[in-house]
Amino acid sequence: MKILLIYPPQSAEAIAPSNFEPLALEILASTIPDHYVKIFDMRFENLSSLKYELNFGTPDVVGLSVNNTIQVNQALKLLDFIKKQDSRIKTIVGGIHVTLSPHDFFCPTVDTIFLGWAERSFPQYIASPESSEFNLIPGVLFIKNGQPIEHIKQFYDLTSDEIPIPNRSLTKKYRNEIGRKTALVSTARGCPYRCIFCACWKAANDITLFEKQSIFLKNCSYYLKIFPKYFLQMIILFMTLSVPIN
Repeated sequence: MKILLIYPPQSAEAIAPSNFEPLALEILASTIPDHYVKIFDMRFENLSSLKYELNFGTPDVVGLSVNNTIQVNQALKLLDFIKKQDSRIKTIVGGIHVTLSPHDFFCPTVDTIFLGWAERSFPQYIASPESSEFNLIPGVLFIKNGQPIEHIKQFYDLTSDEIPIPNRSLTKKYRNEIGRKTALVSTARGCPYRCIFCACWKAANDITLFEKQSIFLKNCSYYLKIFPKYFLQMIILFMTLSVPIN
């Protein structure tokens, strides 16, 4: 099966820097190693290149990551564009905003909504996207004619062992556009604090999941191979700041 994972374009109203790798999409891609997956970053692409990808790449499933509210309108426009190119494409959405406000995507151009962490539900869905609505996958909300179908609530029982190393080979073409030799590191999900201005802990359903030390070190060894100078400086700085002063 061919899966196209899209990161939405940068909004003209955004004031915070956002030229970082689409880590969530890289992780999701690693959960389905037996399928053809391509990451398409609309921050560095355009509608013409997307049209070409849809027509000649012929994806079976197209997924959008929508973490921030400021990305919603752009994502909805993209979904409309995708369905106009080929209505047979299965469209799916996920991310922090989608989890907290799924009703924003109750529309005919969306087929499936992923709520919460998708490392387990996404590969289950990809295994049989045509019949998944009858399987009731936890954390997956199916949409029909713009209206939600019954689903099983996400229980957030994911373990750190189920989170694979991101497939960064799929975003190699965008490294120059990102403009710096950096790699995002995911060390935890959720947050133990309850700041009223932050949605992180709410999107994680009050659950905090810490990554195992062995997995973190495995990630570090990978980064050192790619960015030896830069990442080593970060490690040294971290160790220096962590040394207690007597």
